[in-house]
Amino acid sequence: MRRMTLVKLTLVAAAWGASFVAGKHAVEQLPPMTVAFFRFLLSSSYFLPFLLRTPCPSRRDWLPIAFLGLTGIFLYNVFFLFGVALNPAGETALVIASNPLAITTLSVIFLKERVSAAQVAGVLIGFLGVIVVLTNGTFNLHIAPSQLILLGGVISFAAYSVAGKPVVRRIGATRSAAYSCVAGTLMLAPFGIYAAAGVNLLKVTWLGWFSIAYLGILCSAVAYVWWYDGIAEVGAARTGVFVNLVPVFASLFSWVLLGERMKQSHVLGAAMVILGVTLALSRRSERAEAKASCSLRS
Repeated sequence: MRRMTLVKLTLVAAAWGASFVAGKHAVEQLPPMTVAFFRFLLSSSYFLPFLLRTPCPSRRDWLPIAFLGLTGIFLYNVFFLFGVALNPAGETALVIASNPLAITTLSVIFLKERVSAAQVAGVLIGFLGVIVVLTNGTFNLHIAPSQLILLGGVISFAAYSVAGKPVVRRIGATRSAAYSCVAGTLMLAPFGIYAAAGVNLLKVTWLGWFSIAYLGILCSAVAYVWWYDGIAEVGAARTGVFVNLVPVFASLFSWVLLGERMKQSHVLGAAMVILGVTLALSRRSERAEAKASCSLRS
């Protein structure tokens, strides 16, 4: 793995880890729907010069792109921001960290991808890790509605990732990300504007606006480009391992910046999620990885 790619992917994981803290600050001052709209309005503006230089997708791709905007931008961010508003940022990150496990499961069901015994074990261990976090280690399955919101985020982003594979093959990774970002922004617009109607935007502090700018530019635009660069450079499997660092950074930032206390069940659950994701990603064939790497170059 090239050193610069390693550095960029580590910075992406750190940026996504800090996004849970930024999201917490943002939703304390603005409604989650408004935060999501402003976030992706900025992201779409960032992608606009690129979109103006590239041809429009064919008609057959517009419906899949709309689905990507619905699942990966609209639904995921609604679940993410409401989840951050109602749950500790560190706990939210630990549950969202199970995304690769959900992606693996949906890939088997809908894309008929083959999995190894290690991948199956990884999915099961990671799922148990999420249960440990949600139940504080008691395995009492009485999960609060606010915590179920987090699972909605996991499922919606997994749907976005799996549905995006054929789109990426046809139009490329960067165009897929850019067009789905625009589609999701259009879906968020009426809800975000309506929610903002009862808010005095002049009273939002510099920290609130900075948090939204951070989410929109660094986490949603720059990080996605670097992420796809990593996939093109070293393959999806090796790139995916860096997701393991996200809850580590999130927990660290939540502890330092928000003063959140890490419970023993959170530490245990995080370790299980990280182990599960590592197992799930460690046994993919080099042939499949090379094929994905070639198809994702844009």
